[in-house]
Amino acid sequence: MVDERAFSRYPVPEAAEVHATVAFDGQAYYGRVTDLSLHGLFVTLQADIPQDAEVEVTLRTGGQHAGIPLTCHGRAVWISRDGVGIEIRYMDSRTFTQYRNLVAAICRDPDELHSQLRAYVNPPS
Repeated sequence: MVDERAFSRYPVPEAAEVHATVAFDGQAYYGRVTDLSLHGLFVTLQADIPQDAEVEVTLRTGGQHAGIPLTCHGRAVWISRDGVGIEIRYMDSRTFTQYRNLVAAICRDPDELHSQLRAYVNPPS
């Protein structure tokens, strides 16, 4: 299987304290974000969320990345016994800016992240 991600995934250290509430079908499930990218994240949780389900995700950060909750809409693209992988489909521009800053802090190489974003926005012809 070829990994066709446009953005690299970065492991989230436990000390970063990034938690998520995943809402689906009138239920809210709570878990810890274990990795993220500009286009998605993996949340460890126990939930009965089917693949391809549309979900709402609210991220809360603690530790050195503490900030206001960030809410986005996504799709459950990977389901495992450990949790759910979510593709981010929509977030407003303010939320995107804050989320991008969180990913940049986690990856510890903002230049790499900005390079990926530029390549995504301006793909080679």
